[in-house]
Amino acid sequence: MIILRELGPQNDAEWDSIVVASPRGLLFHLSDWLSLVRDSQRLQLVRLGIFDGKEPVGVFPLFLRRFGPLTVAGSPFVVEDTHYLGPVVEDASLARVMELFSDYMRVRGINYSRIIFRHDWARQPFTDLGYDCMDNLTHIVD
Repeated sequence: MIILRELGPQNDAEWDSIVVASPRGLLFHLSDWLSLVRDSQRLQLVRLGIFDGKEPVGVFPLFLRRFGPLTVAGSPFVVEDTHYLGPVVEDASLARVMELFSDYMRVRGINYSRIIFRHDWARQPFTDLGYDCMDNLTHIVD
């Protein structure tokens, strides 16, 4: 059974080992980078651990900021510093993670979220939950 649970900085080593071991993990997911972004952008960092029972199977970094009465979440929040984030999890678990994330947003009172992935995920798990999906293309010029 997949669950999401907030983690503290005492879990950084485990967090980083999950990121490094995953083909979906990026430099942007590493705890040092996340802390740097949190401090430089003055955001609240929420480190969501993804667990299958008691076994950690992924991570999901999330930045929060309040704008008046609204709470906005971003993964990443400011694209110029961190181009991609989102959950680091096996493809087969993504749909369940997004369901749990929608519940998490309701419980935490998050009014809006934006998640930018590096990889091309199937859109259906997102659109089924009411997300709008847009292409975010990167071009590498030699």
